Amino acid sequence: MLTLLKSVFFILTVLSAIVLYYYKVELTDFNAQDMSLPDPPVLDGVYKENNLLVGGDWLLKGRIHGPESLLIEGNIIYTGTGDGKIVKLTTDGQILQEIKVNPAAKDCTTSKSFYECGRPLGIRRLNEKEVIVADASKGIYAVNFESNSIRMIFSADTKVNGKKPRFIDDLTIFDDGKTAYVTDVSTKYGFEDMVKVVMEHQPFGRVIKVNLETGEATEETTGYYFPNGIQRHPDGDSFVVCDYMSANVWRYYVKGKKKGESKLFIDNLPGLPDNIRLSRNGDTFLLGLGSKRSQENPHFFDKLNNGFIARHVRGIMASLLTIEQMVKLDSIQSHPGSLFLELDLDGNVIKSYHDPTGKTVQEVTEIAEDDKYFYIGSFSRDYLLRVPKRK
Repeated sequence: MLTLLKSVFFILTVLSAIVLYYYKVELTDFNAQDMSLPDPPVLDGVYKENNLLVGGDWLLKGRIHGPESLLIEGNIIYTGTGDGKIVKLTTDGQILQEIKVNPAAKDCTTSKSFYECGRPLGIRRLNEKEVIVADASKGIYAVNFESNSIRMIFSADTKVNGKKPRFIDDLTIFDDGKTAYVTDVSTKYGFEDMVKVVMEHQPFGRVIKVNLETGEATEETTGYYFPNGIQRHPDGDSFVVCDYMSANVWRYYVKGKKKGESKLFIDNLPGLPDNIRLSRNGDTFLLGLGSKRSQENPHFFDKLNNGFIARHVRGIMASLLTIEQMVKLDSIQSHPGSLFLELDLDGNVIKSYHDPTGKTVQEVTEIAEDDKYFYIGSFSRDYLLRVPKRK
């Protein structure tokens, strides 16, 4: 019955979109392209569903919004939230300190306020006293919880190769804290137009190299459709970067004999990849998948992949949907459940961790861990999930 209802909902969405497109909606400067996603994988073998993410604790339920990226140190977690705060909390869910990106901002409850309030996303340790944050609208800044202060390193108003970063997402640190490689989701659309980024499917994303001592920046590599999570490879010569709207991860070399080379690290994932981090031991990667996709239950982007109708349906959706509405549509129309993957250092899948129904967690943006638990970040949920490690 649920499958039938989802099919009817999808058909009605398509028909409504076509009608609205031709009679009521006019988009300017929007040019949707075919996505060319391959058929999604079957959930068998290493992708076979399990219950490793079922259960656990919803920490800070109703008190924290969108803790997307997580930095864990002992029993302390640092994260950024959708209401423009960087938060220090304990692993059992006690908030110790909050720092507002813009203390003068009043209403920071919707995506429309993010330019004023900031939207802290990727977070890392910079030095003994500071964490460093990639903020979708503000740029890159260091946060000192001892002095309750923020130090701007790179402003999003700075042009890089003639274009301002419109949507900064994540960062990874090289050269003993002197250099950061930063994902810029789009040079055309900002965070508030995220729906247009995903629906248009144009390669306007890039990775920027930022000198953390001077704030100077250069364009390192381009041509991504939605670059978000980025992680330094243990070889020290390369990083891996997730391309959300292509369902794959790339490896790019910044040093050594292969400098400037790019190659697929893993492709045709059973979901759309968000953030990627090294595991606690540093010998594997933990890859969060924001949405699930498979041959059994394709994502709605798999259904609106190619062709005239698909492009125009995505056009109307881009003109009508807010970020919040797109997230709700995704949860209704897409594959039930959630998962993350553990990869070896060559991009091979070692293990998958699932919540088949999504009752515990509906999206996985990033994974942090200690010896007993996984901590699961999310873009839109109002809690931080803590799940016991199981074999």
